[in-house]
Amino acid sequence: MRLCIKTKAPAKINCFLRITGRLANGYHTIYSLFRKITLWDLVFLGIDEAKGQKSSITVNVLGNPTIPIGPTNIAYRAAELFLNETGANLHIAIQLDKHIPAGAGLGGGSSDASCVLKTLNDALGCPISQERLLEMARELGADCPFFIHEAPSCVATGIGDILEPVHLPTHHYLLIMPDIHVDTGWAYGHFVLTNSEVEISFVPEKLGAFMHWVNDFETVVFTRFPVLKRYRDKLLEVGAKVALMTGSGSTIFGHFDSKQRALEAITYLRRELGPNVPRMEVVDSL
Repeated sequence: MRLCIKTKAPAKINCFLRITGRLANGYHTIYSLFRKITLWDLVFLGIDEAKGQKSSITVNVLGNPTIPIGPTNIAYRAAELFLNETGANLHIAIQLDKHIPAGAGLGGGSSDASCVLKTLNDALGCPISQERLLEMARELGADCPFFIHEAPSCVATGIGDILEPVHLPTHHYLLIMPDIHVDTGWAYGHFVLTNSEVEISFVPEKLGAFMHWVNDFETVVFTRFPVLKRYRDKLLEVGAKVALMTGSGSTIFGHFDSKQRALEAITYLRRELGPNVPRMEVVDSL
């Protein structure tokens, strides 16, 4: 058996993110709306029988030299988890062509890992049930079950691992992705939980209302990185209906009525922000 598989791992945004509590183990509970978007990492998997040799995993990363390629890489850990679960004896070669920036609140690492886990399972005839696959994804990270889930949009509660699919219309977003890495652990560590009385609703019509569009991390992250607040304010100035930081940052997104208006906003912002303009991209929800 020798398989070479190319697939795509989508990024996500948080259309809102409320921190609702803190658990005894130190994890925080959240209420959020996750949406997959048309920004992708490319994932290449080579799968070969080890034929009497020990299983092996290799990872190669293109596009971001700062990402580790050894056992601390979350995609490596996903492959290792799959081998341990199934007892399969395989050589697995993973290549990640990175287009989703790291430490940007877009879930790139979680999506890559989930893509590896799901693709390996599919390639070997689904020896692992969907329910168990979600449990394994949870071991890798709180965001990972969302990327295993087929639904393009989910309300997330718990630590982000309890998912309720919702059906929403396609939206158009302009992403501003500055070269700023925000550590999620730092963001949670500096957030002061002052209000656990967060309204939770699974009514899609209500989720579509912008009253929910808030990110509790902004109060922490904008204090340390005020330029991110400037980007959010600029998006509102150029016509975004809503502008918000996603996850624990640093990506800022604006929601526009049409893709054309979002593209026009990029042109204006490139002139407005000057020579040090950050990376920007127009994407759709999946």
